Amino acid sequence: MVTVAIVGILASVAYPSYLQYVVRSNRAAAQSFLLEVSAIQGRFLVDTEPTRRGLLRSATTACPLPSPPITRSPSMQSPVSRLGMF
Repeated sequence: MVTVAIVGILASVAYPSYLQYVVRSNRAAAQSFLLEVSAIQGRFLVDTEPTRRGLLRSATTACPLPSPPITRSPSMQSPVSRLGMF
């Protein structure tokens, strides 16, 4: 019975430490994964820079003038504005 009590005390002390270890190891794995993804994304952006710059230039030259403002037709006015109050 004493042995079971000693094992229980050791387990109650060791289990929170084990959980902290698991959290730290998972956090380290996630950080390394995110760093790897960031490096891949950086390489992709460097490799596709000329293409993206060309697409941006063609998109801005395709429509150089701003679009005209949208006006409301008389039928779409509110009833109050039709009465001339506002």
